Amino acid sequence: ESRPPVEMNLRFPLVVCSYVRVNVLLQAPREAVLFRLQEQIHRKGDMSDAPTPASTTHRVAEVLLALGRGEEWKGVSALARDLALGKAVVHRILQTLAGSGLVKYDAQRRQYALGPAAHALAAVESRRDRLLRAGSPAIAHLGQLTGETTTLVERVGHERIYIDQVESSQHIRISIRVGDTYPLAHGASGQSILAFLPPDDIDLALSIPVRRYTPTTVVDVAEIRARLALIRERGWATTTSERVAHSASIAAPVLDPSGHPLGSLSVAYLATRFAAVEVPRIAELVMAASRHVERRLAADTAWAGQAPAVASSIVAAESR
Repeated sequence: ESRPPVEMNLRFPLVVCSYVRVNVLLQAPREAVLFRLQEQIHRKGDMSDAPTPASTTHRVAEVLLALGRGEEWKGVSALARDLALGKAVVHRILQTLAGSGLVKYDAQRRQYALGPAAHALAAVESRRDRLLRAGSPAIAHLGQLTGETTTLVERVGHERIYIDQVESSQHIRISIRVGDTYPLAHGASGQSILAFLPPDDIDLALSIPVRRYTPTTVVDVAEIRARLALIRERGWATTTSERVAHSASIAAPVLDPSGHPLGSLSVAYLATRFAAVEVPRIAELVMAASRHVERRLAADTAWAGQAPAVASSIVAAESR
């Protein structure tokens, strides 16, 4: 005697139905269907062996981290054993990473090691960490002296990226977003960096059309070049309402011992808050802070415990 079809309102993911034969669903008792469905969910429903975006990313990260530990060169078998992964999986990951330069392959050893791209990423992070360690206390004190928002910027190619800021406590204030990037041709922070780059780099940076953010944004290349010459002469840059209307900024570059710009720090304020005659005094404070950052970077030691020295030097600049 044929049995009536089983009702299909079972509370299980529909995907599991593909694992159970249709005739079982149509003819088996309800209890048998439930048992088979539960069995398939436990055995295949979680798909733990199938690669998902999350698991693949995790495996790639694990391979990179494993290459960074212990011996420099490692083979596929050793990595697979250490990570409890299949050799085919590890080999596929290594081939992909080698294509992007994150790992390198030695055909004679038949082993892999971290590649130039991985070392470049580590160098960028190390440089940024050093700049943050040296610059963050300086912009904090600069903010106390001026009462305005202060920022720390790192140069990345022909762009600048905000890596830290100390917001003003005033109710109406300028604020930026850490992580935002802008071309070096825009704003005091960028132009203070651009002015100290080699001529060829300046030419390349200015070959990119300058975006007009506001009606007062300077986009004429000849005018920008004249401004860069003035920045090199006096050591600081200032702009007003060029990226954000009614805002102004005074910035000084942070240079390495060879005079190459690593970044800059700045004071950002409402354009009506300081008179033009006050700008040079604020610029002296900004330059004093940048010189402290440069000395800390040159020494390449931790900044801890140096805040009093920063304060005394910047206050000395304020008194001049």
